[in-house]
Amino acid sequence: LCLQAAEKASKATGFDQCATYLELGIRVLGSQRWRENYNLCLALFNNAIEAYYGIGDFEKVSQLADEVMKMSRVFEDTFQARIMQVYTLTTTKGPVEAIKFGLKTLAILGEKIPINPSTGRVALKLFGTKRVLRKHDCNVIPQSPLMTDARRNATMLMLQFVFLAAFQIRSKLAALIACRMVDMTLVHGASPVSSVGFAAFGVLTSIDGKNTEEAFSYGNVALGLCDRFGEVAWVRRVTAAVFGCINIWIIPFRDCLEPMKHAYLLGLGSGDFQIAVLNASMYLWSSFESIPITEIYNFIQCLTDHMTFLGQEQYLLPLKPLLQMCRYFLGETSEKSRNIYDFIKDGSGVEDVHIEARDGQMGSINLYSMVVAYHFSNYELAERLCPKAAQHYRNFSSLGATVGRMYDALSNLAMVSRGNKRRIWQVRHHLKIMRVWSTNCPENFLGKQLLVEAELEWL
Repeated sequence: LCLQAAEKASKATGFDQCATYLELGIRVLGSQRWRENYNLCLALFNNAIEAYYGIGDFEKVSQLADEVMKMSRVFEDTFQARIMQVYTLTTTKGPVEAIKFGLKTLAILGEKIPINPSTGRVALKLFGTKRVLRKHDCNVIPQSPLMTDARRNATMLMLQFVFLAAFQIRSKLAALIACRMVDMTLVHGASPVSSVGFAAFGVLTSIDGKNTEEAFSYGNVALGLCDRFGEVAWVRRVTAAVFGCINIWIIPFRDCLEPMKHAYLLGLGSGDFQIAVLNASMYLWSSFESIPITEIYNFIQCLTDHMTFLGQEQYLLPLKPLLQMCRYFLGETSEKSRNIYDFIKDGSGVEDVHIEARDGQMGSINLYSMVVAYHFSNYELAERLCPKAAQHYRNFSSLGATVGRMYDALSNLAMVSRGNKRRIWQVRHHLKIMRVWSTNCPENFLGKQLLVEAELEWL
């Protein structure tokens, strides 16, 4: 009865009431619950893990997951708890701990993946996967036979969760995992998780606007798999990658915005806050040039208020540098914090970011500071930040790559009188790449190209 009540409560009143019913059910079963009511106990625990994760009680999630892993009769019964443990570790102890736990589980499943693969190994794997994909019709892949083996389906699920933990801090590991998910789909059949694998592979293929047609075909495979299986959980995971990182190189921004906003709302409503914020970030970047800065600020502020009310502020860290940029543009600075870089850094929560993820947060701070510095005619600061920002935006497959490259070029042009040859060479290098973008999608990128060309021509 408690399990049934919890299932109804999760749909009607949210996670708090759901957790209350499940906790009651666990207590009612008593100290011999695992021996006397194994299946019911496992169902109560797995549902309670999800409920407590939804309300942000990560200590309780770990406690329940540990008991499931200790008391389960077979490894397969631990899998749902292991997945939630990866999610929880990402938030509580950092992505590296989550990755280690996920890779340990994958090793039990027969997938031995190194935590620090070499560049050569990753490059060879990417080449091999692309070569195999070229032998397949991307229009047919979404209709591949189903992946029926339970352990392989479990492996795909865990690969996806480890990929999410690795993407920002272990890019080579993330690339290796994306390749493995695609390979498993091609060899063993399609699963709902296959959509994430193809979306991730498309993102890797299109970094900095390269291989756009090829990446676009992989994104279409991901969307086709989502349509086939019709599971909302995978739609919201795939949307940020496909519409925020792949399609923007070929399709006008205005056609990419609504799917990302919809996926953001789906994630927010389901308690999948990490994916909700990811979609929100992609949506805001892609609408950066089409909506006023006040609307971007209000969007983030409303999301901040909502997440603070739910006690889930930790998920907002990736958006804080963008919020600080908006605040500076809107004049929300005191006399003591007029320094652009310090203002953006001080409000970006660097100290709250796990140490393994701080490079990514600092990269965002450098990028946003460069943009603000240019607009406020602090060209020396803008140019000084260009190399650090470039380390960040060159690994993007999103509008961040285009904004970063444009402001890098403009900052160099603003300082060109102090060293013409090097700066002009750098600007011409940026323009060479920007012209490729403009050829693929003039509506999105031609304006940026022409602006830089006009500044160069004026000199």
